Amino acid sequence: MAINILFNNFIVKPEIYKYLIKNLKSTNAKMMIHRFPKAGITSVICFLCISCTTQSKFEKVSVGEKVSNQSYIDPNLDCLLLTPTVNYESISDEKKLDYGQSEIELEKYLEVQSLQAFKGKGLKLKDTKQVSEIDGSFNNELLEMTKNSNLIFKGYLEDEFKQKIENFGKKYDIPALLVIDCTVKVGTGGTWDSYSGAITSKNNRTIFKATIIKTSDCSKLWFSNVQLRELPKAGDSNLNKAINSIFTNLIPKGE
Repeated sequence: MAINILFNNFIVKPEIYKYLIKNLKSTNAKMMIHRFPKAGITSVICFLCISCTTQSKFEKVSVGEKVSNQSYIDPNLDCLLLTPTVNYESISDEKKLDYGQSEIELEKYLEVQSLQAFKGKGLKLKDTKQVSEIDGSFNNELLEMTKNSNLIFKGYLEDEFKQKIENFGKKYDIPALLVIDCTVKVGTGGTWDSYSGAITSKNNRTIFKATIIKTSDCSKLWFSNVQLRELPKAGDSNLNKAINSIFTNLIPKGE
């Protein structure tokens, strides 16, 4: 007697059943199988246990910052871009991971791409070479500022660092700083993009935070947060889209 199969309440032929089961296995589905010999029916109930998302590879995410969706910036405001900071950490315990040269290369790539994206908005950036030629101590102070720039995203600045920012701005006539932080969370696990159908082998994500602060009082003029659901690769189109999307809500005044 031929065994028909009840698949999610639909009776299907054995060859179709085999095809369905093969494809379900490829998506890590778990199945509960019940057989009813007298009726010649096998009931199969499927549970998808993968992590599903309807989001695209890069997206804006909210972090609760009290900053408007769109920020209007004076196009004549001289901003100094600090070299973006990059940190790799475990997604499970937030333990810092050492990716050595990859971190350095990503920092350089982010700096170049961010410069292009920022200038593409019609906004000004301070020429660091011109400043360093005037004062030899500028590069050392700039390096110290860059190393501690991630503190700006902690929500509270200690008075000592806040004072350093204010002094730095006064000394070198820098009214604002453009600060970008990149945290790469490396982890394991499966994800499924229902839009493209792509299944990834690792639950990696990259979080970009960017802000413009006034050096006179360290107040935020603009803030943006973008998430890339994969490891960043220099030159990759998804990374470039993520970097460009950082500046989507940044608009020069008068436009």
